Amino acid sequence: MTNLQPSSSLELTKRELDVLEETKKMGARPVAPSLAASLYSLFLEGYSCLEISKQGKGLSEGDILFLREKFSWDEKRRTYATDLQNQIQGKLVKAKLEAIEFLTNQMAAIHKSSREQTLKYLMTGNPEDMPVEIGKLGGYKNLIDVLQKLTGESNTQKVQTKTESTINVNVKSEGTNQISPELQDLLLKKLAKEE
Repeated sequence: MTNLQPSSSLELTKRELDVLEETKKMGARPVAPSLAASLYSLFLEGYSCLEISKQGKGLSEGDILFLREKFSWDEKRRTYATDLQNQIQGKLVKAKLEAIEFLTNQMAAIHKSSREQTLKYLMTGNPEDMPVEIGKLGGYKNLIDVLQKLTGESNTQKVQTKTESTINVNVKSEGTNQISPELQDLLLKKLAKEE
């Protein structure tokens, strides 16, 4: 006797449950494993059991629902989707790391090819000694931009902070005089510009 309670892993509508129960009472048609696998492929593609039953194989929606339960199609589809997600995530990580390696190799090649000429120009200051790549820095900047995007550095934000400090000035008098915060700010700005 067939159990009339569908598996808890099935995701069926009320109508589908009723059709499945009726098919179990009446008896589902036997299906060859190769045909069941073909029908499962359609299920994986998102076709409903009703749509699959209309493929002219002589099977009713109930027969397809029976196969769906018997061979745990819902559970297999969830497992397949999870595995696919993990594979895609792994492939994306691999591609990102390969892209970073490629870009850093490109930058290293640019550095190596222009290092000696750049040092010569820095020593002589002669325009004839200027490296040719200096005029092509747009491509180098593009490499940096892409690399920053791949590594997430383009998402960083610069945050300017303001700190307050107290400066004590000792004079030859008997006490300590404090400078107002406004004067402290002005002094710190002047000191920063002198460095």
